[in-house]
Amino acid sequence: MIIAFKETINDLGMFCERNIEACRIGKSFLGSMGERARNGSKIIYEYLDHTFNNKNTRAPQKIAPAQIQKTKENK
Repeated sequence: MIIAFKETINDLGMFCERNIEACRIGKSFLGSMGERARNGSKIIYEYLDHTFNNKNTRAPQKIAPAQIQKTKENK
């Protein structure tokens, strides 16, 4: 069982060498998901800080979906 596990790990390590396009798309997808998670976390954090009346933070911004898309395009 340990040998099969090692072979699987080695095979996964060479996956991107065999499937360059799949890795590129996967990397882009994971980056996009990470960005969305980070933005969502920021919104929740700011909301909770504002809700619990922490005077050191500002109120969360109201952002329309079109503004979010424009921000992504400017990067």
